[in-house]
Amino acid sequence: MEDLSDRKIKQLDRDFMSEGKSSIEKELEKMEQALGVRPNFFGEPKSLSERARDMTPLSHHIRNFKRILERQTDIDPRKVTRILVSILKHKNITLAEANEIFSIAENKKLVDMVDYTAYIGLLGKFKEVDRAIKAFKRMKQGFTADTLAYTMIIATCALNDRLTLAGEFFEEMKIAQVAPNKQTYATLLEAYGRYHRMDLLKKIYTEMLQENLSLDIKNYNVLINAYAKHGHIQEALRLLNEMRGKGLKPDVITYSTIMSRFGKDGMIDNMVPLVTQMHEDGLKPDSIAYTVLIQAYLKRSLDQAVKMFEVMKQDQVTPTIFIYNLIIEGYFQKKRNEEGLQLITEMFHDPNIVLSVKDCQHLLDNAVLCRAPPEVLETIFDLMNEYNNTYSKDFSRELLVPNTQCYNFLIRSYASASRAVEATAVLERITKSGLQPNYSSYQLILISLCKERFL
Repeated sequence: MEDLSDRKIKQLDRDFMSEGKSSIEKELEKMEQALGVRPNFFGEPKSLSERARDMTPLSHHIRNFKRILERQTDIDPRKVTRILVSILKHKNITLAEANEIFSIAENKKLVDMVDYTAYIGLLGKFKEVDRAIKAFKRMKQGFTADTLAYTMIIATCALNDRLTLAGEFFEEMKIAQVAPNKQTYATLLEAYGRYHRMDLLKKIYTEMLQENLSLDIKNYNVLINAYAKHGHIQEALRLLNEMRGKGLKPDVITYSTIMSRFGKDGMIDNMVPLVTQMHEDGLKPDSIAYTVLIQAYLKRSLDQAVKMFEVMKQDQVTPTIFIYNLIIEGYFQKKRNEEGLQLITEMFHDPNIVLSVKDCQHLLDNAVLCRAPPEVLETIFDLMNEYNNTYSKDFSRELLVPNTQCYNFLIRSYASASRAVEATAVLERITKSGLQPNYSSYQLILISLCKERFL
């Protein structure tokens, strides 16, 4: 929706805090001069430092704007629109602020269709569909809705899973002889693809072709993703060829979507030509594409997945924690514990990886589930401590302090290995760290002792 709105109200959408005073503040000063409003309308103005301490710049603009709307008459509606739309489009605006300021302007009959459209779009972002519909109906009482207004209310409904209402507004639009444009169709296309309404998706796609509306890469990606997810891989490939025939180059998302379907269907050999095509198109697989490839190869061969992992690093694509975990879990499942531990160490030492305690719990859990020896878990604890020492002064990173759940994984590992004495010793480590063993801690110890007949 941004491109349509920006095209129509381009002069209204400026940065709030550019050099010097913001656009809204300058506009307010012009309004005050024109209306004869004194700067100290509420008494002596606060200093800049005081103003910065007790309010954000946006709230300051809103307060001044409300003051002018509530206290003055004969305001130029064009100036109101300039400021109101800028406020409604600001990224920090809250729903309460938007409702209040728009209500004041609406009651003063100072809003036009541009204001209503911006307000409806904002309500859509806050998922206030019913309130947006009421605003649209009020707008129609004083204005004839244009393409932008209809597209905005359709988007508000469609992208918030109110597809029936979106369809009704779309039909109303055509009955009112307001011509839908490419953005209108693209909005419905995205919504029907997102919510898996294949029947409606096909209908909109057909109408776009009938109206001679050219589809862009984003539109094709929506279609290809929908068909691929529903298992219609041949239709997805047909669309891929169609977009190529129209001179459009697929992007990484296009290829990743189709490769994901091939991977789920076990058609791994079909993925290789797509990777070749990506390179021919001057594209390099990103972490998402490599995730799809590695997941697929893991179903066939761990070594092939590892090879793809190395290719990924050679392409200078940073592995994600998820990708590391895929390979690590593969090593543990194949009882290749040393290689798994080596990769865990690599992950902890990778400066691009920011770990959390939850990530460590996942590693410990996988190690236990794959029956890795307790020494593997102990090494993970050592790596957590080393990580903390390395990044102790980096406040953007979480300290990896083991919690009771982490220790319980270690107890379970010792218990599974029939090493009850060492499992019991972990209880002392829990208390020394300032934590308290929980029910699971004692239950695991008791089970371990019973297995070794120590009771």
